[in-house]
Amino acid sequence: MTLRSYLVGLTLATLLPVALFAGTVGYFLVQEQRETFRTGAEARTLAVLTAVDTELEASISTLNSGRAKPDTIISVEAGAGSAKSRSRTAM
Repeated sequence: MTLRSYLVGLTLATLLPVALFAGTVGYFLVQEQRETFRTGAEARTLAVLTAVDTELEASISTLNSGRAKPDTIISVEAGAGSAKSRSRTAM
């Protein structure tokens, strides 16, 4: 064997384990990044869902509190009508 073939063999024997290690580490880093991205997307989705639920609950409670009982509306209208009647009769 020549010196050149020994050097090529030594270079391959040295670089092959380093290349395998780099590939393995790269694979695990990509998997970790995917998991981190998925977790972040789930957190953002949950935040948007919570915000929408809060807004809907606020709107529903506003609509429910603004809704008056039919007796209240009739009595208010009757009171306003009688006040207008009194003011017209006083003139």
